[in-house]
Amino acid sequence: MGLRSINDSSLSRIPNYSDISLKALNQIDSLNYLERLNGRLKNLALIFKNEDDEFIIPHIELLKNSLKGLYLKYQLPFEKKIDFDLMINPNLSGYPTLKDFIALKENKRDADEILGTIPQREEIIEIIRTGIMHGINVDSAQDMLRRLNFFSYLKEYQLFDEDVLPITRFIKKESKREFHVMSWGCVDWLWKVPVFYNMCFQQDSRYGSFDLGKKPVLKGLLLQTKSSHIDLKTLGQQIDSMVEEIHPKFIERFTLGPYYDNVTNNPEEIQRLINDESDPSVMKFIRERVLSERTKPFGGLLERIMGKKTEREVFSPTYEEMRMVVPFRIKQKLGNFDEKDNPCKVYGVRIDGGIVG
Repeated sequence: MGLRSINDSSLSRIPNYSDISLKALNQIDSLNYLERLNGRLKNLALIFKNEDDEFIIPHIELLKNSLKGLYLKYQLPFEKKIDFDLMINPNLSGYPTLKDFIALKENKRDADEILGTIPQREEIIEIIRTGIMHGINVDSAQDMLRRLNFFSYLKEYQLFDEDVLPITRFIKKESKREFHVMSWGCVDWLWKVPVFYNMCFQQDSRYGSFDLGKKPVLKGLLLQTKSSHIDLKTLGQQIDSMVEEIHPKFIERFTLGPYYDNVTNNPEEIQRLINDESDPSVMKFIRERVLSERTKPFGGLLERIMGKKTEREVFSPTYEEMRMVVPFRIKQKLGNFDEKDNPCKVYGVRIDGGIVG
């Protein structure tokens, strides 16, 4: 399934719902929803590994960690809950809200203090065992164990951040240029879905080792990627023209969503697909890319004398490909078409977790 060229990455990429209201889930719906969403992210990690897009996998693992943390959090009954009900963005994204992720990070900061007030695991288990043997209600002890599990998990695992700090890897040095790869991510401010970027670039070696902290203009350009309005070609051109020593050669973006579930507000075509499914969950993800096809001369004698850039990158159109991860029965219905009969790479997940592309 080939990539298609688009003029911009505009808002055709994700359905445009006007209602952006949030939705609170009860305990049972929360647990089922979190388990299904985490399962689809696990599927994505396997797909990306198989397709050599491994840079994104650590980011997905952090997202899965947070969803597992939320799952442990909402195992506590309503009257013993830690703060508020789980909220999701039911229309635009299908993910939990930023408020939920932020609250989870606050729970993590409190973990040491709270764990200091909870008995040791062996002690709690002994209370439960003794209570069962003597016919005593052990609900409180079981809730205490759930609380211990939740805060212990948060203490041990790193969580997803809505702003992923850029990670830069040196690749090689040729002639007077160094090759680097940079990856970063964020939660898109409008669509409320995780978005991850990968950029290959060259740096003129006369500027020394690459240090993002010394490049405020580049940092500012990366911040604007929180908006899905920016096209990758435009981003590449801005970096090329505004950051003197950087020559972007390739940029790609992965948008992980929207996610559809039986608790989200779905388009009619999606709802028909998941009706009567034991695993009513569909994940869409979008891959976009732009690359420098060649360079063209830029400036004149003055630029050469001053050691400035004397070339500009000529970028390809932005290419976009929508893909879907669905239960295998839905894959059998769709083939490689989306819910509106548009060509689309569809991955079907078998009961054993295997993926059919």
